[in-house]
Amino acid sequence: MRNDIRFKRLEKAKYAGLSRDFAAAYSLLDDLLVQDSRDVEALRLYGNLYEMEAFGISSPSEARMLLKSARRHYRRILDIDAGNLYALFDMAEQMLHFERFRFAARFYEAFLESHHERKPDGYDDEVSQVREWLAAHSSL
Repeated sequence: MRNDIRFKRLEKAKYAGLSRDFAAAYSLLDDLLVQDSRDVEALRLYGNLYEMEAFGISSPSEARMLLKSARRHYRRILDIDAGNLYALFDMAEQMLHFERFRFAARFYEAFLESHHERKPDGYDDEVSQVREWLAAHSSL
């Protein structure tokens, strides 16, 4: 039953964010994180929504603050699970956005290593994308 409620709150937060009602989304996620501060799905959604909000505003300084908050959530995930594929990929994408290519390469390499160790299903597109990017930037 508890997981049903958690799942519904995650879904409500996701749809609130997609509707650009970020305050409602963050409030729902805060409630989930009060119950379990190590909820990696809530942390990732928080980070993703910060990114979505950042890319939708015109103030560069506000966008940078939101992206920094997103990274903070991804790092919390990596503190909980150092090989979390989503967080590694999201951190690499953020580093690319800021043209911090060496950091992006490190996160991408960690992503591939974790993928190799865990062998999860459903990451073929990401793995191909990462391998292509690393091959094109092998001089880093």
